[in-house]
Amino acid sequence: MNRDTTLDYLRGFAILSIVIGHLYFFSGRADGSIVWNICNSIQIPIFIYVSGLLANKSINKYCFKEFIKKRLFRLIIPFTTIFFIWLLLHGINTENTITFFTDEFKQGYWFLFVLFELLLIQSINHFISQRYNVNRMIIDFSMLLVINVYHFLSQNFDTTNQILGLNLIWHYYPIFLIGIYSDIINKMFNIKFALIYLTIYSITFFFMYFHEIHIMLAICNLSGLFLLVSFFKNGFVVAKQSFCKAGQFSIEIYLLHVLVFDVTRNSIPVFDNRWLEALLYFVLASLICYLLILISSILKKSKIVSQLLFGN
Repeated sequence: MNRDTTLDYLRGFAILSIVIGHLYFFSGRADGSIVWNICNSIQIPIFIYVSGLLANKSINKYCFKEFIKKRLFRLIIPFTTIFFIWLLLHGINTENTITFFTDEFKQGYWFLFVLFELLLIQSINHFISQRYNVNRMIIDFSMLLVINVYHFLSQNFDTTNQILGLNLIWHYYPIFLIGIYSDIINKMFNIKFALIYLTIYSITFFFMYFHEIHIMLAICNLSGLFLLVSFFKNGFVVAKQSFCKAGQFSIEIYLLHVLVFDVTRNSIPVFDNRWLEALLYFVLASLICYLLILISSILKKSKIVSQLLFGN
């Protein structure tokens, strides 16, 4: 089966946005940066959307146990490995262990953990649908309702929510479902609607960024996602080969770049000129991505290292 390079392009664009965003975050320049806020509004929704789309195909291909086993190896083993590396860097003690797991964002590695939970939810939904002959869409959207009800009733369980990343699941599960039902809503990813999506994104981004109305973030995420997918699906691409390569190594870049930034955060250059800073961070992020592709290619020559660190 031919690889869908459109999805690689999407992931390549997303991982570059993540690295640019983290340059701002780890350098302490995120506050007041419009570039950081744009990156923060589009990067993860793309990954969640692509993950949902691919998950739907995999869930239909494998049985429940085999699917969960594959996702454990792909996501949780690297997450566990990174946790131990993080402890080695920060000190192996109970306090740091608690700090890592009670942090909602897991020191930057939350995506692997939350993605596994989303895949687990979806595989359970599929299992119930097959076992009891219930329409899959009914189960999926019933789960969406359950997650929303829980979110609004669980404000007193903040520690539990942070450990399990339940607030993040609440935020990203609708986007994950968009990926799951991408084939059904395919006509919405049409370049004809690009101006509408751009208008909605611009308005919601304005209220979110300039007026700090954070409830607009969800609409901003969705409109930005639909805008970008509409462009990419209809062939509006630049540097396609480069972005596709970054997309193929997106998990590897994600895992390694947070480790690198954690160690070198005090060495990231900062600039008074925001325009110059944005340009140089784009160049620096591109260089970092391709350096990490080279490093991960070398590391993956060892099957043990490849499995433990990258899940493949």
